[in-house]
Amino acid sequence: MTETTSKFDQEFSIDPRVRSYIRDMITSLEKIANAPKGTLEQLFEYDDWSFFILFYTFLERILVDHLCRSIPYANIEKNFERMKMGNKNYGRLSFAKNLKLITNIECKFLEKMGYIRNNYTHDIKSILKPLDDFYDETLVNVIRNLYTQHQKQMNYSEDSTFKEEMLELYSAKVNIFFAATIVLGSLDKNSRKIIEFCSRPQSE
Repeated sequence: MTETTSKFDQEFSIDPRVRSYIRDMITSLEKIANAPKGTLEQLFEYDDWSFFILFYTFLERILVDHLCRSIPYANIEKNFERMKMGNKNYGRLSFAKNLKLITNIECKFLEKMGYIRNNYTHDIKSILKPLDDFYDETLVNVIRNLYTQHQKQMNYSEDSTFKEEMLELYSAKVNIFFAATIVLGSLDKNSRKIIEFCSRPQSE
């Protein structure tokens, strides 16, 4: 009996290092979110609309959790849940940037995710649109800069061509998912730094 290859394995079949990295990230993120094992991989079985809306919901939950963790001694979860993502003078992204949980380029990526989400949820004509339709030059450049920012973390040398290979060979869905997990991993790392700093004994 032939074993069926999952959509996730099909999407990430080109570079074993990428698949290995993304699996490690998925395991970590599912633990952080207290989500059942396999939740994120399962998203690849859905159409683009369902995949993105479900993944964006997961992304929002992770961001709210880390904002709450980074501001100790305050029961403010409901405040962040009601707050919009917006990155003007208020919103979750503004808080995350000011707390140094995310960099400018990570913030730009999350803004683009919000733009896609708003199109998918507020424009009935967008429901059947593939993610490729939102994968414009601006988003590609943001993802390229994200890959540059995290290249060492992903164990690629500075002269590696992996960025261009990722953007050329992999689908919009894979690059968006990969970039998002990098941002969420960075968010978790920076949140831990803040918690560690806040837990240090104050000097007299």
